[in-house]
Amino acid sequence: MLWILHRITQLIKSIWCRPPRSSDIPVEVSDQETIIRAVFYPHHFNKSGRKLTRYAFRAPPDMDEVSTIRKNYVGSQFCKDKAKGIELNGKCQSEDTKDFRGFASISADEIYKAGSNIRDSRHVYVAHADITHGYTAKRGESLPSWLNDRLDRLRDSAKFIPDPAPTKWRWVGQEIT
Repeated sequence: MLWILHRITQLIKSIWCRPPRSSDIPVEVSDQETIIRAVFYPHHFNKSGRKLTRYAFRAPPDMDEVSTIRKNYVGSQFCKDKAKGIELNGKCQSEDTKDFRGFASISADEIYKAGSNIRDSRHVYVAHADITHGYTAKRGESLPSWLNDRLDRLRDSAKFIPDPAPTKWRWVGQEIT
């Protein structure tokens, strides 16, 4: 049942909210760009659910890609649609429960200064980008201290933007910056 709801929602969004054209977005990610990461509880938060942890910028096991959105080219509703789609897809696939809570906003410049890179990945969807750290961890493997330090720096540089209505599909907060 949830999967049908997900498919219907995707169809409505494709008609209602047109994404930008790929040709309007440069491939190179400028250090002036704002990068948005959808954050979920409990994966990216401390136990109280109020503070981001380094896991907000950690890549999944066996990958060196942290999914983000290039905010300079899309609106806040686009970001919310993608986040809710991730949340619903997780529920449909019976993965660990993850509840959407908001966004982590960080400049590309801060990502570069921390020692990580960010690359366009429009093959996933228009305005998608991946943060890469130059290290791929296996499932259950502890990260090296240099990478934990880098993830802490990214977390500290990011601004958490809570969603005032995380259960709703419509973005009702201020414009995400």
